[in-house]
Amino acid sequence: MQWIDSIKTLHYPAMSKMELYRAAVDITGEDPENIPEDSVHNDSCFYWKMHHNGTIKERGFDGASREYKTTFYGPNKFDFRFRPAEGEGYSGTAYVTLTDNSTFMFTPSCTDKGEMAWGVESSVPRLPERTMNRIYSQK
Repeated sequence: MQWIDSIKTLHYPAMSKMELYRAAVDITGEDPENIPEDSVHNDSCFYWKMHHNGTIKERGFDGASREYKTTFYGPNKFDFRFRPAEGEGYSGTAYVTLTDNSTFMFTPSCTDKGEMAWGVESSVPRLPERTMNRIYSQK
């Protein structure tokens, strides 16, 4: 995935509800029962700062952040393991199953706790409607 090496920020224009709540819990440290649903949908604004040394920093909820370590593997380096840089938290394996090799990737993931989720990571904050329709037709 050579295109990803040039990206400094990855945005999340779409994700499953499980992924949305997982990210909210992990970045805020709050119990999911204590995070109002409207806050999860309207205040999260998740994005990743890419450091290209195996470290990524998730940001959201008005500046909260969490650092993760990633390891790409597989024949095309499309799949990756992720884990918090420090402490406990969200970890598992993500699989790039759809990409245009320039602006987005669709990644279903399996957590180390056996949960499944999906997300769309993008080099731009909003993908064109045509692209989102393509993504949703593939799920």
